[in-house]
Amino acid sequence: MKLLFNKAGADFSKEFKDALGFVDADFKFQKIKPDLVNATQEIASFLGNATYLEIVATYESNFDYETTAGQILQFAQNAIANLAYRYFAPSNDLQHGTNGRKMLTSEDSKTPFEYMIVASNDELERRSHRAMDNLINLLDESSNTWKASDNYKATHRLFVRTVKEFNQFYTINSRYLLEKLSPGIAMAEKRLIIPRIGQTAYDALKAKRKDGSALSADEETLLLMIQEATVYAALAWGVIRLQVTLFPDSISQAVRGDSATIKGRMPIVNNVLDQLEQKFKEDTAQVLLDIEAAVKEPDPEPTTQTTNCPDEDKFGFRTDDGFVG
Repeated sequence: MKLLFNKAGADFSKEFKDALGFVDADFKFQKIKPDLVNATQEIASFLGNATYLEIVATYESNFDYETTAGQILQFAQNAIANLAYRYFAPSNDLQHGTNGRKMLTSEDSKTPFEYMIVASNDELERRSHRAMDNLINLLDESSNTWKASDNYKATHRLFVRTVKEFNQFYTINSRYLLEKLSPGIAMAEKRLIIPRIGQTAYDALKAKRKDGSALSADEETLLLMIQEATVYAALAWGVIRLQVTLFPDSISQAVRGDSATIKGRMPIVNNVLDQLEQKFKEDTAQVLLDIEAAVKEPDPEPTTQTTNCPDEDKFGFRTDDGFVG
């Protein structure tokens, strides 16, 4: 796989530091290469092969960072460098020699406390996610190759297609998180929405969304309820499956405590994520009841049957019988 670093004749260490921004050390290419390859593979898989190769072509040309293609390349390098360093840093905290792993120390530096490492790991993850957000947002604006990719199309086939639509019901402000939640949204449409509104109504609403046709007032109302239900269902799906640092602080900070360690985290003790999942499921269930009420066929008007028999009732008596007063 072609990388976006170590261009022939270029200084890799400077390239990597420019992309990462905060490191002091001069990194040797061979030392971080495995993590760089893994990070590149992950991001290229997310973007799709055609989009990534287009970025590689920019890197291999006489590019200018001031152009749109150059800015896309810069964001891609930043995203890959952050992810690669997140993979690299934990193993680099120790010296790996023939006598096993040793702690690195020197007179002018100290080993950090564990809570500092936890906070640093979390921030490295957030930096990586923000870098991906920047890249995806620019690709959304400028790259026809990205818009033709299966990943992009898969998200835009859903009823919740943009961050703005998602933010109506829960604020995430993250294009990357929306992409990560898209399987949960798709699952909610299939398992929760279609059984309630029917395949015909579902397909008709999808078709109108696809070609931009105007929706009726009832369809607009139904669409908003569908979006709300799938947002909550996707959040319930995502909080127990995705990295907690992908989510807003209102969620990510809830699962951290003073006693947090690198592996032992608050959710294990207090079941915070389980509680969040349950709350989002409750919100989903409430909206689904509203959807069921909206699509329910009205009950038919009751009818009264009358018989035209003035002289005889159903028991066979007539008005001139001696038994009738």
